[in-house]
Amino acid sequence: MGATVVYKSKAEANRRQQRKQDIVDREIEAMTRSLGHVPTTEQVLEAATDEEHPLHRYFTWNDQEAAHEYRLTEAYRLLQSCKFVVEMNARESKQVEVRKLVVVHEGEPMWLRNKAMAEPDARQKLKAKAIGELRSWCRRFVDLPEVDAIRREIEKWI
Repeated sequence: MGATVVYKSKAEANRRQQRKQDIVDREIEAMTRSLGHVPTTEQVLEAATDEEHPLHRYFTWNDQEAAHEYRLTEAYRLLQSCKFVVEMNARESKQVEVRKLVVVHEGEPMWLRNKAMAEPDARQKLKAKAIGELRSWCRRFVDLPEVDAIRREIEKWI
């Protein structure tokens, strides 16, 4: 027989992630009170090295695994550093530097930007990602009045 399928509400599925966030929030707040400032990444890592610390379990302590994950991050940064120059020929000629490689489907190889823009499904995914990033930006700066007019204008379009 096949695997058992369990259906959960979004709230049930997100409970574990929420518990993790509650723990992280609580510990970072405690460190902030104790230090008198928001802890640095070094201070968080130092505290979490103690196996009894609540944040310990959120780190990769196997040095070989951690080194491999870090190298994957470095490789990803190298891929992101590849650029195209796009010439915008509207009213005035303008050149804009953009990432040459884009993620269309998570977990799959990156695409050349121009190929993704030419393929309708890939282009639609990039459009959805761009709109998601704009929404995220609007939420991230909702309390910064200096960009309120820009945020409101973006929200009209998304």
